[in-house]
Formats: sequence, C-alpha cells, structure tokens
Amino acid sequence: MLKLTGRLVDGWIPSIGWAPPGRLPELHERIDEAALEAGRRPEEIKRLYNVSGRIGPEGEALLEGSVSKWTEQLSRFALENGMDTFIFWPSEDHERQVGTFGQEVVPAVRDVVEKERLRQLS
Repeated sequence: MLKLTGRLVDGWIPSIGWAPPGRLPELHERIDEAALEAGRRPEEIKRLYNVSGRIGPEGEALLEGSVSKWTEQLSRFALENGMDTFIFWPSEDHERQVGTFGQEVVPAVRDVVEKERLRQLS
C-alpha cells in the first residue's frame, strides 16, 4: 500500500498506533521511492497523522499532558518526522479537548514549525 500511495495518491494518513514516530522514516522512504519511480515529487504527497491522547495533566504516554508538551511533540513530528497535518482523536472530554487542541495547540505548533523552517532557510 505504501508503494501504491507513492505512485498514485495525494495523501497518506497513518495512525500513531500503527506508525509510531520511530517507524515514520522507514515508511516515508517507501512512499518517496515509489513516488520517484513513478516520476512524482514526494513532497507533493501530504502526510496526515492520526494522533490520540489527552491534553491536560502530565501523564506517562507520549501524547498525554500540557499544551506545551503537545506543542513540543507535534512540532517534532512535523520537523523531524515529516508530518504535515494532524488529526486529533481525544481520549476523553471530547468537546473541551478539541477546543483546546484547535485554540491552543494548533497555533502554537504552527508558530514553532514556521519559525524553525525560517531559521533553517537563513
């Protein structure tokens, strides 16, 4: 399916449970190789990441904790793991969690990623 993704489709949407951050480089490589073989530019394939967890008190899980922890983790997924977009699946208190994600986490991640990419260009 990853080769098919690289050859034909415009986006890839893995879930963090199936494709944890440590596996992403290998999976991206398969997609990218197939895209190049098909004469496509790999960067044209959007990489969306299904993430789940809880924004709130610190916890042991990767995505369980404060807005700043979420910002740090998602920024790393974008900058180091090549993910473009995040689809959030809250583990509890869905309405409040989605509100916090959209109003606090998303703008903070955008800011961190934009600043780092600008820094890398200079």
